Amino acid sequence: MFWQLRLVRGGMFSLVFALLAAGVGSAQAAHKSAPELLPENTLVMVRVSNTPELIEKFQQTALGRIGLDEDIKPLVSQLYGAAR
Repeated sequence: MFWQLRLVRGGMFSLVFALLAAGVGSAQAAHKSAPELLPENTLVMVRVSNTPELIEKFQQTALGRIGLDEDIKPLVSQLYGAAR
C-alpha cells in the first residue's frame, strides 16, 4: 500500500513538472526581445544592464559632475522636465 502511494505521488509530481516545463518553454518562445518589438525605422536602441552602475560611472564624468553642482541643479531640473 505504501509503495503504491509513493508511486502515485511520484507520478503526479512528474506530470506537474512536465506540464510546468512545457508551459515555461512556450512562454519563453512567445516572449520577444526589445529589438524584435521595435519598428524597422528605429535609429538607436540603448540597453542598460546595470542602471545603478551606469549612474555611478556617469557621475564620475565631467558632465555628471556639472549636473551635481548646486548652482546648475535648477537648470538640469528644468531641462529634465522639458525633456519629459
